[in-house]
Amino acid sequence: MAPTNTANTSSSDDASLPTWAALLILTIAGIIAYANVTQATYVYDDRERVMTETSIRALPDLGEVLGATRRPAVNLSLALNYVISPKDDTTGNPEPIVFQLTNLIIHIATACALFALIRRSLYLVRGSRGTMQTWVALAASLLWVVHPLTTQCVPYIIQRGESMAALCYVLTLLALAKSASTDQRRRWLLLSVALCGAGMLTKATMVTAPIAALLYDRCFMSGTFMRALGLRAVYYVGLAGTWILLAVTGVIQGIFSTDRAENASVGFSYAAREDGLSSFEYFLAQPEVILHYLRLVVLPTALCLDYGWTPASGMRMIMPLIVVSLLGLGALYLLWKKPPLGFVAALFFLILGPTSSFIPIQDLAYDHRMYLPLACVITFGITICWRWLGTRESDAPPPLEFLVPVIIGAIGLATMTLMRNADYRDPLVMWRDVVMKRPDNPRGHLHIGTHLMRENSVALLPDARKAFEKALELRPDYAEAHLNHGAVLGSLADVATIERSNATTDEKREQLDRVAATYYRLSVKAFKRYIELKPNSVFGYTQLGVTYVRLRRFDDAIDTLDQGLAIRPRFGQAKSAMAVALTMRATNSLNAGDPAEAIPDYERAISLNPDLADAHRLLGVARQQVADRDADG
Repeated sequence: MAPTNTANTSSSDDASLPTWAALLILTIAGIIAYANVTQATYVYDDRERVMTETSIRALPDLGEVLGATRRPAVNLSLALNYVISPKDDTTGNPEPIVFQLTNLIIHIATACALFALIRRSLYLVRGSRGTMQTWVALAASLLWVVHPLTTQCVPYIIQRGESMAALCYVLTLLALAKSASTDQRRRWLLLSVALCGAGMLTKATMVTAPIAALLYDRCFMSGTFMRALGLRAVYYVGLAGTWILLAVTGVIQGIFSTDRAENASVGFSYAAREDGLSSFEYFLAQPEVILHYLRLVVLPTALCLDYGWTPASGMRMIMPLIVVSLLGLGALYLLWKKPPLGFVAALFFLILGPTSSFIPIQDLAYDHRMYLPLACVITFGITICWRWLGTRESDAPPPLEFLVPVIIGAIGLATMTLMRNADYRDPLVMWRDVVMKRPDNPRGHLHIGTHLMRENSVALLPDARKAFEKALELRPDYAEAHLNHGAVLGSLADVATIERSNATTDEKREQLDRVAATYYRLSVKAFKRYIELKPNSVFGYTQLGVTYVRLRRFDDAIDTLDQGLAIRPRFGQAKSAMAVALTMRATNSLNAGDPAEAIPDYERAISLNPDLADAHRLLGVARQQVADRDADG
């Protein structure tokens, strides 16, 4: 099965299954598998990236939209979605439906492009059109489009970066493949470079596309690397030039910077953190993750939004390393002996390379990283099955022993995809699924507590508290869990204070006073611990300052808020809290008969929040009292 650089370009499609019919099947299958996607809501960081991100609201200012992120193409797509999205009447936030439908369109488009690439590649290998190429391409792309392992890139809005990059990746290779059998080679090669550049502006995982293109050329078109470079030298210079876009958008600097940034989650800045993993540690952890990904291809029942994966050690590290090394050597052997099949195997490792090799990332495993590598595994399996069944003739119709398993598999996978999409209908449902599958994941418990608090139900506050305490039990230095734990304790204290005002006996009021005081004391302790872990977080100082205000410890509140404002002088919540604290302390001074002490506090409160009517009124009272005293003196 030697590669060739020519193919029969007859305009007639396979009589058994026209191209339009294959694409229609893929489209319908994708729609059926994701029929319930519009029932999903915002999950994980969707809220931050869609509901609160100001840059996607900046159209028609393209500079603001494209310059606000290292993934400008993704941000532009989100901004376009925002313009046409229906808005919530109460909050003004966009409804997720347009974003999700866009993700589905991208997903189906990628499946269609994948079908075209597989079929074109088989044409290049065999040198002629035939039924086999169409059916193998359709089977592989059909199983891919309905596979549950792709779900994280459709209902999970912000992961469209992965699917957009995958689409650009496949189209880059498809345009190169088309250039082998057309009179308009230069146009196709130019289009390939443009698509590769668009992918670089989408996500850094596109970085391996130029290498994949050279490998594709060698395996399907030219036969050797030297001949590929000789025939298309300008093209490969252009492809390599697209790497510059990763520097322009700051991706390369972000990955290879060694600054010890406490919020870094990718690259060597993350490795420099006290809790970060070195490149070597990350590399040793990935074989186990890769084997998990491969298990999900066959049995996608353990999908998880957030694995909270911990690095392997001992035999848990050594055995996966041996197995994955053997798989890698097998891919290299196939590249030598059977280049087309070897390309598919090698491409799996090549696409996973940026996230599953030596560049440390805080999260060791995510399902969406298998979005495009999944296509490699399925294509490899389908090709082997076709050959194993003995149907090697190009014009041979697909045997029932090939078609029936594919159809049954597609139906089963689509059903599982529908079931998985249902988990996205409610963030609380999704995070409970996470802790069910990964009970030792502290972030899962944190998010359960957070969403319980967002329900604004007094009855759910104890459950939220338990969730945060479980997160802290699993990870005592979890800063965000300390912050939210402090918040829920403060809410419980507020509830006790309200109940105290409605109590009918002195004994009950005293009991509720003690309960509120205990909750406030624990809340202060939690916020102080958060500040120890995040000393540069103005939000932590603000929350602690607000708690001190509730305890009527105004001096402590003002000192704490001053520390926060020293970090970020324009932080609105801290300024508002400070204005309230100053006003209340000034009022205490005024009531104690010391108006001169109250005046500076009122004046500073007004400078921070000019809309405080009480501060304006009481400042006038204080000044009048001082004036009266001076007149009397």
